Amino acid sequence: MLRLPFAFLSWPVNLLAQIIGTALVIYGFWIEPHRLGLTRQTLRSAKLKPGAPLRLLHVGDLHVERFTDRERKLIELARSTAPDVILFSGDFLSLSYLRDPEAWEAARTVLRELHAPLGVFVVSGSPAVDLPDVVPQLLDGLANLRWLRDEKVTLRRGGNAFDIVGLTCTHKPFEDEPRLLSILVPTSDGSGDGDQSRFTILLYHSPDLAPEAAGAGVDLQLSGHTHGGQVRLPFYGALYAGSLYGKKYEAGRIQEAKMTLYVTRGLGMEGKGAPRVRFLCPPEITLWEITG
Repeated sequence: MLRLPFAFLSWPVNLLAQIIGTALVIYGFWIEPHRLGLTRQTLRSAKLKPGAPLRLLHVGDLHVERFTDRERKLIELARSTAPDVILFSGDFLSLSYLRDPEAWEAARTVLRELHAPLGVFVVSGSPAVDLPDVVPQLLDGLANLRWLRDEKVTLRRGGNAFDIVGLTCTHKPFEDEPRLLSILVPTSDGSGDGDQSRFTILLYHSPDLAPEAAGAGVDLQLSGHTHGGQVRLPFYGALYAGSLYGKKYEAGRIQEAKMTLYVTRGLGMEGKGAPRVRFLCPPEITLWEITG
């Protein structure tokens, strides 16, 4: 439908317009979705001592359908970058393949190849994608990773301690914030074991908890879900961002009060009615170096 008006242009302008349209379709559907890149980020914090940085690889939104060159390149990059820890922010499968055995095995093939000295940690994504009866089967027997379900782990690197909080996403911040606070903030009855002086990383599927996380003292929130919009225009960005806050949290590095938020463009695509296309929004994984 978008191409139809160009057919009414005069010859040979209409032919040129259709050739350009065809080239864009080929690029958006078959080329850019496989152009997986590595984004590098650095972060310094007064909470940390100077020294060897924590090398953290953030992966999001696999949305696996089949094992393709994109998934192979992910495994290669995860090996070659040699991260200390790998964090995955949810959405394992495509919506079109939620109960497809081949898609399950493709996802497991990717996940079992992820290794890091300090561990591989994952959280579930959107409830409609990471079904509660499917994720346990996907992760069953994968001893190389740990599924965080509203819990915190403490890692140590170069004389520094890092708290990683993995929170299950409901897409309802008013429900998820109390669970986050119960992990981070000690209460009068002794529950919660938060240490506000320790550098804290929140692994949470959607960026929409960022205001609450910043208020709770989180230093770095790693999220996905929006896919960067998948289709972006120059100088404007995403045509649509799947966020309660619209384009505010569509992609990339954002400062929310004293907290740094990073919203990855992810790897895969949603499935079902959402077009399997990327334009000016190639898939990415992100390597962080965090130090004092």
